[in-house]
Amino acid sequence: SVQAQVLNLMQDLQDRWGITYLFISHDLAVVDLVCDEVLVLQHGHAVEHGAAAEVLRRPRHPYTQRLLAALPGAACSSTPPGAAREPALPATAPGAESAPPTPAAASSPRGDAR
Repeated sequence: SVQAQVLNLMQDLQDRWGITYLFISHDLAVVDLVCDEVLVLQHGHAVEHGAAAEVLRRPRHPYTQRLLAALPGAACSSTPPGAAREPALPATAPGAESAPPTPAAASSPRGDAR
């Protein structure tokens, strides 16, 4: 796929030149494949940050838990009992007239020299 080709190219460039990427995505499956660290945003505010493996396998924040539960094939597709629920946003939040707020992940590709 084109997506796989782009991700492979990014990895090749990182390996060759030692560059770091800021990778912003709503696709948590891709984030899991290419990121060392992840920052989860909710309505533009950081709600969880850490090693990608830790955040994606043992999420602490209810929003991160709901994002992962919404993935195709997730074991649970609903909010766990007792989990905090977010209030509904107005149809258009300030600064988001074109689209509703979405999560984003900021990361460096795996193998990043620190």
